[in-house]
Amino acid sequence: MRLCGGALRLLGRAEEALTQHKRIIAFLDALDCPVSGHVADLSRVRTIHGLGLDYAALGRWREAADHYRDAQVRSSRIDILHREALLLVHLGEALIELGETEEARSCLRQILAFGEAAYSDDLETAQSLLDSLPATRGGGPRAQSMR
Repeated sequence: MRLCGGALRLLGRAEEALTQHKRIIAFLDALDCPVSGHVADLSRVRTIHGLGLDYAALGRWREAADHYRDAQVRSSRIDILHREALLLVHLGEALIELGETEEARSCLRQILAFGEAAYSDDLETAQSLLDSLPATRGGGPRAQSMR
C-alpha cells in the first residue's frame, strides 16, 4: 500500500498518494491491527515520511515539515539512524522552503554528525544544502575569521 502511495506521488497524483498514506495510518491505528511491535513502528515511520513527501509535492511545506519531524522523532526512538538522517534531509529542505534557515542549518549539521551511520548521498545532500545557505547573522565562527 505504501509503495502504491509513493508511485501515485511520482506520477503527479499527490492528493491520491496522501489519501493512500492516510489509509495506512488508519490501518496501523486500528485496535484490531495485526501488525505490531517493530514492524508497526517502522511502517508508521515510513508512512509518515510518505505523508511528508506528499505534502511537499503539493507545496504544503508546513505540513511536510511537521510530518518529517514526527517521523524523525519516531525513527530516533527505534534507533534507525540512516532513516533519521534521510528524514532530517527532507526536514531541512522543507525548513529552507519555509525560510527557517537556522533550524534547517541545525538539522543539516545533525546529519553530518551521524557520520558513517548516514548514507553517503544524505551526507552529500546535507553538506550541499548547508553550503547553499546564507552566512549566519552576527558573527558565527566564519564571520569572525573574516574580520
